[in-house]
Amino acid sequence: MCTTIEADHLGKVYRGSIPALGEASFTIGKGEFVTLIGRSGSGKSTLLNILGCLDSPSSGSLTLDGEPVDFRDPARLVSIRRQKIGFIFQQFNLLPHLTAQENVEYPMLFNYREPEVRARTAGGLLERVGLGGRRDHYPAELSGGEQQRVAIARALVSNPPIILADEPTGNLDQKTSGEIFSLMQEIGRERKATFFIVTHEREFGEYADRSFRLVDGKVAAI
Repeated sequence: MCTTIEADHLGKVYRGSIPALGEASFTIGKGEFVTLIGRSGSGKSTLLNILGCLDSPSSGSLTLDGEPVDFRDPARLVSIRRQKIGFIFQQFNLLPHLTAQENVEYPMLFNYREPEVRARTAGGLLERVGLGGRRDHYPAELSGGEQQRVAIARALVSNPPIILADEPTGNLDQKTSGEIFSLMQEIGRERKATFFIVTHEREFGEYADRSFRLVDGKVAAI
């Protein structure tokens, strides 16, 4: 199996010698659907930010989709985020003044895609997540589950090999949460994309190919 994420002794220490992440080492294969479970303050978000090239580690190394990440090169980090990673957030992070269609199209503005391509791509993704008939609605007109479906579609616009999700069902009820996990699982299989999902809810580990837990800043298989 090809490796999509390879973390080697990743650590993070903040100013004042406050350790946020111990020496985290693991590999995730292409197309795997993986959950990381841990309590609040365990370092889950810190690890996710490093994997997403939003923060740099104090120690260790990271390889994404076969490319060693050079955290000293800001321009390359931006390129990696745009080309290799899709993000899904707990708070959805949709722009309230844009419709569902426009929110999904928005990341493509930075990739210089033609308007027709943006519209076709976004429309197809909204159809895939079950919101083809809601593309002209604004976030305030959508339920929490629908907003997260828009966010999933947005994460897929560049067809990234890696999807990072930070508590994607934290604001949803149990039934809707299960539907969102099922949708992400299906999309991962269809696209052979690697999903790395941070959650505090162990029950959603049943959707995963593998589950890890983060305790005292270190990653261990469940």
